[in-house]
Amino acid sequence: MDSLPRSELTRFTPIEPTVMVQAYLAKSRGQSLGKLKRGLKSLLDAEEIDRAVEKLTASGTVFEERNYLRITKESEHCVRKSLGRDAEQPWKKLLAFRFPALALGLDPDEPTVRRGLRSRGTLQALIVGVAYGLPKESLRSAKAVRSELVWRVLRAAMPEIMGRGPFHSIDKPNAIDIKILSGLAGVRAKTIDQATTAFGGEDTWRARN
Repeated sequence: MDSLPRSELTRFTPIEPTVMVQAYLAKSRGQSLGKLKRGLKSLLDAEEIDRAVEKLTASGTVFEERNYLRITKESEHCVRKSLGRDAEQPWKKLLAFRFPALALGLDPDEPTVRRGLRSRGTLQALIVGVAYGLPKESLRSAKAVRSELVWRVLRAAMPEIMGRGPFHSIDKPNAIDIKILSGLAGVRAKTIDQATTAFGGEDTWRARN
């Protein structure tokens, strides 16, 4: 009997804490250490931030001025270059798209990736798909991710009936599909989108990085 699908944060591509700290300082034009920790608390714990700041300070990338941590002009230029097509975007935009794309192992500067992840629903579904270790062919759309999860749960619960597939895509989710995904997410949802969102969305990859 197959086991139920399980999410694993280790399936995401980790992003170095120093990258997060540099980007945040570059976009905020400097912060006190306390504000830096508050701003990044959803991504990094206090010890990770302390180590990153210590490392960046030792390398001369970050310096302290009047109790404010600032990034050098040269380093800021390097950060902007590393942000590619999102160099002019504010921090919230980086957090909503670029960093999730990197955590998914994708190139956020690739035109097809940018088009494919334009929808917030699709981005959330891909995050869920990677967390649950779904095959790459199942990550092409939110519908494909939902379908794969539903069939995996049914196959785990009734292997002698379901067999090994292949299984068709579920174009129009019904009450049973919503119930299955809600149960897997551990919530009560009335719609398929609510069930998918309950898996954690961007918070899932943030917990990994």
